[in-house]
Amino acid sequence: MTTPDELVVEIKALLQRLPTVEVLATRVTRTHCWIPLTLASWESLLILQSCAEASNVLFHGWARHEPGSPEAVSDAARAIMYEYRVESAGTEALRERLESLGTFLVWRLHVSDLIATPDANRLLDMFHGAHVPRPRPREHS
Repeated sequence: MTTPDELVVEIKALLQRLPTVEVLATRVTRTHCWIPLTLASWESLLILQSCAEASNVLFHGWARHEPGSPEAVSDAARAIMYEYRVESAGTEALRERLESLGTFLVWRLHVSDLIATPDANRLLDMFHGAHVPRPRPREHS
């Protein structure tokens, strides 16, 4: 059985496939997981939000610097910091929530052509998610 720590390693790698996403750290306890990150793409933001909603995981953002400060101006593209926060009643429930988040991330990455079908299905086996379909062979004209 995959541990929450192992799932978070895979989720971090999935997140980093998204354009402009930078995972700053990860922290896993028996009942909680935190994944702070930055991003500079609306497309990535929408993917992260939809995966959070679908898997019932908290995803929120906040300003990294005081508005108008030199740091905010020089780092405008990454002025907002985001975080996935997974909370549960115990290790088993945490593992199930992480599997759900991982499954939705894989599906969205696959639809966006950011992960190949064999890699997606390997991860979906680990996350206990439904496989993505194999591409149909193209017909020759």
